Amino acid sequence: MSLDFGRKPESYQKRESLVKRFPSARRAKARRARPRGAQPRSRSSKRVPITPALRAYLRKTDEYRAGRDPIALMKQAPAKFARAVAGLSPNQMRKRPARGKWSIVEILGHLQDTEVVYGYRLRFSLAQPGANLEGYDQEAWTERLRHRRGNGRRLVERIRALREGTLDVMGQVPRPRWKRGYGMHSERGKQTVRRTLELIAGHDLNHLDQIKAMPGTKVDPRLAKVTVRQLLNHSGGWNHQANGDPVNWTTQMHLKRGDRTPITADQLIA
Repeated sequence: MSLDFGRKPESYQKRESLVKRFPSARRAKARRARPRGAQPRSRSSKRVPITPALRAYLRKTDEYRAGRDPIALMKQAPAKFARAVAGLSPNQMRKRPARGKWSIVEILGHLQDTEVVYGYRLRFSLAQPGANLEGYDQEAWTERLRHRRGNGRRLVERIRALREGTLDVMGQVPRPRWKRGYGMHSERGKQTVRRTLELIAGHDLNHLDQIKAMPGTKVDPRLAKVTVRQLLNHSGGWNHQANGDPVNWTTQMHLKRGDRTPITADQLIA
């Protein structure tokens, strides 16, 4: 009779498989603490490295918001967009200030896309915390969705309607739930509901500033005296929160100086 000394006893094999089946105490505690509807944390949800360009964009967006309540700013934005384009002809809204720069109607089309995308992200973050939030190519959307052919008046109305819907949803959800809501952005990593609202508010002000700086809109006479130092410091010698960033006003500065357009920031400094 031969014996297989290399084979493990049957009872040991069963005992080993049973040990692997039970979760650790830490894992069980984390599962109990997870909010209802939350996505399980995956290996891909680790900290995402932020690129220098993205970090600069986020910093600029925060400077526009300047610590103000994002919900209050979001409520005001649609009316400000409407006032900024009031009286402009379709040709004025479709005219690009320079090669590679968006026209007013393209900015409005981008703002409409933003309402859809950020509204989706907010809803996912609130209803299914930890959900993956994919980034998108805003240049491709603007070009392939033909935003330059859009109707400025209709776009302003759609932005207003979409914003009201998002604000209604936010009003229905208790604010303590906002702290627990978050999504995993493909480029920014973990992004809370509060942070998403802050980015929307700053994003609105940035593009509002760009619209106001377009040819055909009212020119601030002080732009003729903006210095290189003020440009580099992102200050125009007046209330930055009220009048925006002078770097976005290069075309208007050139018009006020009586020079030919278009002009870039580099050309102005030179």
